[in-house]
Amino acid sequence: MKDELNNYRINNPDGASKEKYSEQKTSYGNDDPHYVKEDPLSGQSEMFRTTETYDERRQFSAPSRQAENGSESQSPSYESLSSSASSAVSSVASVTSATAGIGALAGVVATAVMTAVIVVAVFVSTLRINLSLVMANMNSLVFQVEMQGAQEEDFENRIFAVLTSDDGTYREQEIRPDSLYLTFDDLSPGKEYFICVKNAEKVFAEKSFFTATEADEKGSIFVQSEGKDVFISVEHVTLKSGEFYTLIAKDQQGKVVFAKDGVEAFAEYRFSVFEPQNLYFSLSVGGKTLAVSQIEIQLEPEPRPQPEPRPQPEPIVEPDYDFNSPVWIWEKDYSSANVAFPDKNGGDDLVLIATVESTVAAEPTCEEDGYIEYIAVAEYGRQSYSDMKTESLSAIDHDYGEPTFVWEESDDAYSVTAIFTCAHDPSHTVVEQAYLSSEKDTPSSGYITYTAEVDFNSTVYSETKVEEAAVEEEPTADAFLSLNDGPIHINPTGYASSESGLNNPTEFVSSADNPYVIQDQEVSDCDNIINVYQQNADIFTADIYIKLSNVTIETRNWCSLFRIVATNTLNIHLIIEGNVYFSAYGQKIFSSQGSGGATVNIEIDQTAGTFNYNFSGQNSGLSEANSGQININI
Repeated sequence: MKDELNNYRINNPDGASKEKYSEQKTSYGNDDPHYVKEDPLSGQSEMFRTTETYDERRQFSAPSRQAENGSESQSPSYESLSSSASSAVSSVASVTSATAGIGALAGVVATAVMTAVIVVAVFVSTLRINLSLVMANMNSLVFQVEMQGAQEEDFENRIFAVLTSDDGTYREQEIRPDSLYLTFDDLSPGKEYFICVKNAEKVFAEKSFFTATEADEKGSIFVQSEGKDVFISVEHVTLKSGEFYTLIAKDQQGKVVFAKDGVEAFAEYRFSVFEPQNLYFSLSVGGKTLAVSQIEIQLEPEPRPQPEPRPQPEPIVEPDYDFNSPVWIWEKDYSSANVAFPDKNGGDDLVLIATVESTVAAEPTCEEDGYIEYIAVAEYGRQSYSDMKTESLSAIDHDYGEPTFVWEESDDAYSVTAIFTCAHDPSHTVVEQAYLSSEKDTPSSGYITYTAEVDFNSTVYSETKVEEAAVEEEPTADAFLSLNDGPIHINPTGYASSESGLNNPTEFVSSADNPYVIQDQEVSDCDNIINVYQQNADIFTADIYIKLSNVTIETRNWCSLFRIVATNTLNIHLIIEGNVYFSAYGQKIFSSQGSGGATVNIEIDQTAGTFNYNFSGQNSGLSEANSGQININI
């Protein structure tokens, strides 16, 4: 369908833009009401104006109405529509010729002609009719009828809108004083139709239009009525961003009786009418009509409701308040209250504003709730009325802050407890046993730092104590250990080279610079060869350093090379400076025993030589932790 729906052809007197539809037809884009009907034979055209009389030279033969059987035949000539004024003159002339002579006939004719002239002079038609296309579908055209200067006499000669196609078919509709819309259905898609509005004497408007070439539905409306209620359904509305549609209903006089803007693709609306009438509906977007509809409302006019008689004023009755049945109304937070006394005679209640005072009747404690009392007092006359409410105060719980650490010494050892006292009530205390650890600044220093820690309510509290300690003499040489003297026993404070020396160890604290040394030795035995102990539970972390150089150790009969007993955290550093070989049969090379929370970390640092190990037999392996855990880093 062309962008310009009103494809009428004009002589283009003002130079408007034009669009070429074919070799024979050209459309111009302006609205000058000068319309043209092309001559199909000569190709010439003549102009008609809506205010001028129809040119008899261009009287065209329109096809006849459709036959009753549905076929289309030629239309009757509109020349048969005669003027009412001419008929009146002929009728008068006929009567006088039968009753008088020639002279009298001349006088009568003159009188009749004069009378006709006077009548015509009295009535001067100012009627102007224009049709505006509001919708063009593939098979229908809908026009809005616009009339100006209409008088009753204008419709004594019937006015028709005749729609003609170039293949000779036609359709017509009569235009009446109350016509608002004309709808022509059952048309062919993409075809040009010529419409002419005229009566027997005058052409009011002419235009040509095209039906749509393809379906382009952007919205539809369906209307139905039920009694006085009118229901409108809007469906399939397609809008661009920022657009909205306007739904309007008008009566026969063109008065708007319902209007609504919307954006919903599907919507339903309802309104009521109170008298029978024809209603016309239109759905438009941005001034462009998408759909139209009409409906005839048939109902008996409802009688207008009669005003009810004005009620007589009731006699004034003095209130009689029931002061024995007060109704108290409190705010949710008890900040204010009112009291109402009902009227025994059915009148309004007497409402008094009360004064509210609050008192903490019981303070909340750490373990018990308290409460507040609210007392409302209202006075009327010389009588007072009161009401009381209570509000619970939740217990405030204990407030334990920093503890007080109590150090107790016995047998050269400390025992520490932490006492927590409630800030709200000093009689509420909690006593916790603190974990104690100690650390000497250096092996040769004279100070030991003790640290007491306690975990209470997910918070760790601690306190330290520093004391003097005996200064140890630093060793002048490495501590050499001999495998040939039997199993070696080592602890963080010394060593013994045999079983008998375990209870009387040599005082020596190993370090990375002064490790225990085992070198140039080879042993094959059935007992645990090297025994390592962390005997002091107060020492949280202990380190032992052992240097190995050209050492071969083999065990038999379910024995471990290293038997380790730990209480907290024990770090064993093996420094390999020569070829070292470990072999175990039926047991682990490293076996850890001790408390469940102990951790043994074995670190093997190969600075020179080679390090190899082997194990065989059932239950053999590299390491085993019988209690706690053991970690080996080679």
